[in-house]
Amino acid sequence: MVEESLGVFWSLTKNTGMERPNQAMPWAVLAPSNCAKQVKIWLEEHGYRDNKLKISPLARQQYVIEDFDAHATALHAFDYVVIPVLSYCCHSLLASDSGPYDSTTTEHPKDIHAGSLPPSHPVPQNTPLGQATDSNYPLFLLPVIKTSASTKPHNNPMRAFAQLYPTTPFGAHLAWYDVFVGSEEDVGTALFHILPNKWEHYNNFCLFPDDAFKSTTWDRLFETLASHRSTDTSSSSTDLPIQNFFHHLAHTFRVTHLARKINIPKDDVLRRPEIDPLYGDWGPDYTHHLFHFYRQPTHHMVPPVNHDLQTETFWAHTVQNNVHYTWAPLHTMFSAGNISEKLRVAQSPNFRSGVVVDMYAGIGYFTLPYMLHAGASLVHACELNPWSVEGLRRGAELNGLKVRVVQEATREEVDAMGQERIILIHQGDNAKAVYRFENTADHVNLGLIPSSEAAWPGAVKALKPEGGWLHVHVNLGVGEEIAWQAHLLRSLETLLNAKINKKWILDIVHLERVKSFAPKVYHWVADVHAS
Repeated sequence: MVEESLGVFWSLTKNTGMERPNQAMPWAVLAPSNCAKQVKIWLEEHGYRDNKLKISPLARQQYVIEDFDAHATALHAFDYVVIPVLSYCCHSLLASDSGPYDSTTTEHPKDIHAGSLPPSHPVPQNTPLGQATDSNYPLFLLPVIKTSASTKPHNNPMRAFAQLYPTTPFGAHLAWYDVFVGSEEDVGTALFHILPNKWEHYNNFCLFPDDAFKSTTWDRLFETLASHRSTDTSSSSTDLPIQNFFHHLAHTFRVTHLARKINIPKDDVLRRPEIDPLYGDWGPDYTHHLFHFYRQPTHHMVPPVNHDLQTETFWAHTVQNNVHYTWAPLHTMFSAGNISEKLRVAQSPNFRSGVVVDMYAGIGYFTLPYMLHAGASLVHACELNPWSVEGLRRGAELNGLKVRVVQEATREEVDAMGQERIILIHQGDNAKAVYRFENTADHVNLGLIPSSEAAWPGAVKALKPEGGWLHVHVNLGVGEEIAWQAHLLRSLETLLNAKINKKWILDIVHLERVKSFAPKVYHWVADVHAS
């Protein structure tokens, strides 16, 4: 039965670049990289190692894991190495009394053939192999598919996916897709041409543009995959082939979650994201059918509770300029495009030992570099979205910084908290928080686009009586820069005169163009010094 199924499978995939084995699909022990050498030596000493097949890191994708979903989280948690073993030794490897195997024997008992095993196995801790290492990560015994030299992955992960996915059982069905039938290109090349060519790749999460996988071509392709349902009668899922597609895509990118962007509404001051989840466990707010997800009625402003934070909400993570950031993609956004401005802030000597107020802190885009790299002594971070507050709190702890969330506190209490080097997060409306740090700031960051003008009065109140720096963010159309700078200086002069009636000297010391926001619209930052 196993050979018959494999024969059908190989007939479907004979043109995909996959090597057909002489007998059954090869099996391998997947070992964490920090103990792979120990495992290799043990397997060789006991005669289980298949020396005809090369050992390879899982990331190199010289082998494709056929049944990967059950252990995806564990395999993504560490770099694993694929160590091929003799398939007829699999039962012995899982036995609690497994000893040396005589690989020179000419007959192999039928009851230890890999074909009689379930699709995948974690190696039990009570077996000799399980005890051969001191790693905290489990070993796995899995069937693998060996890719041929012609399908070695490209440095571009999307090209690697296009090469490798058609060699998988479900991906083999793409050969029947009408767009690919009769094409002069092989299936992998044709698939690559319709895949997205842009994405945001984070440590455990990949975000695609809003038009990714959305077209009549993709609709028909997913219909083709869905028409080849699993023959497993124990499963009633009709979306298994399509989820398998995104599972392999996530595996190629080495992430646990995939999503597609939906543009943030311009009038949303909370900067709450709208995304289409494509793959991964997104918690109880989402259910899925086929490749579409449907959101249950919830509200972004429902504050996170301990249960959400500990067990249900997915938190993404990335590192930029040696700063750790974390956020909940369903509830708040991450702005990858501000990296140049974050680096400029981190390298500026002007913040050292100073007090900084970040009027729109988010998850800490600038708050964390101010403290971690620029050397600020105290940062007051104002944020309205409770999920961003939690992301900033977590991010500060990831970076080894002291942090405290302030919701109801007097000015005296805040002054006492600020005696040490710390980030104080003021949760709520920044205008209502200003009294806690009025007349204390050397720098005030106004990081809201398209305009932060609503917070200019509070920013001026926060500055020390002798003045300081304002870092004002704005979106401007081409040619609007000069008029806006004049408006900025007039407005700030009026506010400063209302604060202290004296002769103020205002100077836009630097105007930085951060990035393109839209056609002929750019994100700018003005560094204004007041004295």
